[in-house]
Amino acid sequence: MNGVRLHYLRSGTGKTPLVLIHGFGDDARMWLPLFADFGKDYTIIAPDLRGLGQSSREKTGYDKKTAAADIHELVKSLGYKDIYLVGHDIGMMVAYAYAAQFPSEVKKARTAGCADSGASATFGKRYTQPPRFGIFIL
Repeated sequence: MNGVRLHYLRSGTGKTPLVLIHGFGDDARMWLPLFADFGKDYTIIAPDLRGLGQSSREKTGYDKKTAAADIHELVKSLGYKDIYLVGHDIGMMVAYAYAAQFPSEVKKARTAGCADSGASATFGKRYTQPPRFGIFIL
């Protein structure tokens, strides 16, 4: 996918894919405590971002737009299109980039463990269909 090898964790039996994007200094394992409960209603996909965890370490492509494209390719390769999306910390920025690039495919988007930086207020000025962002408190 985009020349990068993304490691990911997958769990759950629900019909709706829930993509969980980890924060700075973390990897997909940060989401493990949620797998049992959320896995009842969702199919959880938790990737390691490019260069982190067990994903490959590339020389370039560490901007949020490219990271979002990496995850989009992963989602497509797993046979999904429409997703729910959660980002934590830096993962929130990647989730935002994902929703900006693929707004019709993100049915719901949330941030976890960080305050809304005001991005939702400016999103509508740049894009015609802002995603539904909000605060997701664990």
